Amino acid sequence: MASGVRQGYGGSALAESASTVSFFSWQNARECAVGAMGIYALCMLGQAIPIISRGVVASPLWPSSGLALAILLLKGWRLFPAIIFGTIASTICFGNHPLFILAGSLGNTLESIIGYFLLTRIFDFSVQMSRLRDLVLIMTVGSTIGPFINALICTFALGSLKLNSASLFTLSSYQTLETFWMGNLLGIAVFTPFFLALFLKFPLFPTGMSKIRGWCMILIFIAGCIVSFWNNNRLSNQSYLLSFLPYPLIIWLGVSLELGGVTLSLVILAVISTYFTTIGFGPVTSKNAFRQNEHLTLYIMARTFTTLLVAGVVQDYRRTLAKSLLAIKTAKLGHWEWNHREGITTFAHPSLKKLTSETSETSETSETSELIFLFNWKEHVAVSDYDRLPWMQSLNEKKIGDNIIGNVRLGPEMNALFLSLRGVVREIDGSGKPISMFGVLRDVTDEVRLTEERIKAELRESELRHLRASLNPHFLFNSLNVLKSLII
Repeated sequence: MASGVRQGYGGSALAESASTVSFFSWQNARECAVGAMGIYALCMLGQAIPIISRGVVASPLWPSSGLALAILLLKGWRLFPAIIFGTIASTICFGNHPLFILAGSLGNTLESIIGYFLLTRIFDFSVQMSRLRDLVLIMTVGSTIGPFINALICTFALGSLKLNSASLFTLSSYQTLETFWMGNLLGIAVFTPFFLALFLKFPLFPTGMSKIRGWCMILIFIAGCIVSFWNNNRLSNQSYLLSFLPYPLIIWLGVSLELGGVTLSLVILAVISTYFTTIGFGPVTSKNAFRQNEHLTLYIMARTFTTLLVAGVVQDYRRTLAKSLLAIKTAKLGHWEWNHREGITTFAHPSLKKLTSETSETSETSETSELIFLFNWKEHVAVSDYDRLPWMQSLNEKKIGDNIIGNVRLGPEMNALFLSLRGVVREIDGSGKPISMFGVLRDVTDEVRLTEERIKAELRESELRHLRASLNPHFLFNSLNVLKSLII
């Protein structure tokens, strides 16, 4: 890959292979050809969307800009010919003036190259989007500066050719500039994260979530989007209220799904809202086509920015948790989690498997799933006895972040497993009782057994010394009696 592009968390074979490909090579030519076909197809798709004016080549949503920036971020600047040839081929099919064909190809290429160099060479962008700042960079730097330069070039070309006078809705130069800018801005903000996630094979759903449940969530979201736009009366109260329906649904997906599923949902939202708006349905329709385009852009961008920010925060949390669990596993530690409703929700340590295999009388499940904690107490307490626990009453004064120290003993006496428990209070209720705690476990079995053996040895030695001390007076008395008898 070209210098300056970070792989971020995990890396990818797709991006790593780009650094060894020469610009003047058959492989680069093949990749440019494939990229050009993809950009051409998306340009035709964008042009198929009903446009703001028949005389202005500007769609409210231009997905090819998102693909163009994505392939440069993945493969490097060497694929810029794909943008040139893909744009030229599509504008020729549109029947545009030769000057506008050149201006359009130049503007789209500069748009992607500017975004690529700003993101990778200045702002340390990672194609893995492994940090919240990576998503913020796409939504700010990547989707604003390059598209604005492109819009300036296209507007200047249209002004030189005086094509605006032939428009069905005559637009000023400022309106034309804003129209081009908003379409490309949406294309990058919505489609660049989607294509990066698609090419790098990001998972759609988190580990543990069934595919059926995940796809049902997406289908519910699609249904919500269609319902919110299935109304051609913008001024009705029903239409106004329904316009907010996709908002909580997309936030719900942003919290629940992986980044791949989130970006797919945003593409679905953008496509549905653009299609229905341009045919006169939905809450952002207007008699003024230019104002309608503005409202649609704000509608999509507000939901895209909010959802990606939420998804970025969730991804950071999941990644931090994964790193913490990896560090715990590397250090051969275990971890536990507890809440007052379910008791032990997680109680994992490598030694538990060893304990289970050594004795048939003890199993990891039976010893941990029905119990809360042992701390420094030996009784096994059911979850329903939460309010009657004497040791829990001693924790009621602890606040969030306070340390918890205890010991856990599992297994029969001969094969007992001793774990040192350390943790913190994560959440408390209104009365100050801890309702959620978590921490780590350390196997101290050998240490405890050595300590017990040392104590037993010291106890035997003490008993021996006591026995000796009790025998010594008798020995002295008997010796004196023998001497006395010998003297006589």
